[in-house]
Amino acid sequence: MNLMAGRDSKSFFRYFPVSKRDREWGCYALTAGVARIPPGVPYPPPGHPRGYAFRWETGRALREYALVYIAEGRGHFECDGRRRCAVEAGSVLLLLPGVRHRYRPLPETGWIEYWVGFDGSFVRELMQRRFFPPQRPVLKLRDEPAVASLFQTMVTV
Repeated sequence: MNLMAGRDSKSFFRYFPVSKRDREWGCYALTAGVARIPPGVPYPPPGHPRGYAFRWETGRALREYALVYIAEGRGHFECDGRRRCAVEAGSVLLLLPGVRHRYRPLPETGWIEYWVGFDGSFVRELMQRRFFPPQRPVLKLRDEPAVASLFQTMVTV
């Protein structure tokens, strides 16, 4: 599936302020975006605020949860000292608060990634129930077109 067809080839991201009322909902978004990384282009792209930017050599740990959907391309993902695993189109990376991780596309393929960062008391309660097992941070989608549409909507609205 070519998600770049008929679309602007630029990356886009936003970081949202969170109000007291947002927190009372128990589920709120902190960031959303898309990065279109052509083959051979350095990764990650610059311009992200402190706490979100990272380098492959050091990785990063976020304060919130994030889902990263790989729409095209292939690459690698590591988290919390576990061995590196291959990532391909149709994969979703589950990033947990406080867990050091790093990921990047293969230089020969590049990739398109969409992400959403989120948190809240309701989210943390769901995660404690282990609906998303932390020992399996890379998920392969079953209904990829539906998920792709949701991520595209998040960054175009």
